[in-house]
Amino acid sequence: MARRSSSKGIPTQVSALLLERLKAHAAKAWPSCAAVNVRIRGAFAYVDAQGAGDPEPEPLCRLRYMGEIDIWEFAYFTWAREAYELSCLDSGSPFGSPEDCFDAAAHSVLSS
Repeated sequence: MARRSSSKGIPTQVSALLLERLKAHAAKAWPSCAAVNVRIRGAFAYVDAQGAGDPEPEPLCRLRYMGEIDIWEFAYFTWAREAYELSCLDSGSPFGSPEDCFDAAAHSVLSS
């Protein structure tokens, strides 16, 4: 069964919780992460991270809101095309928790 995204965009409460969860996860799992930023555009959350000593944040991934806080569609940022590409997590699914999506993308930008 195909999942459907929310056409109304990400509710304010969900975007605040998303940022809170990603900051807490990064602090615990990625000690080299100095900052996490989330920009909301419609049904998408664009996640950036800044490594310790880096002058500015780098794009990590784009998450598409699927109507639930624990399930997001994952797109990885690729510098080769300077664009987001739909990707799969280690589980083989293109859907996962915000933390799983962050981890999948952070390996290329942050060192644990």
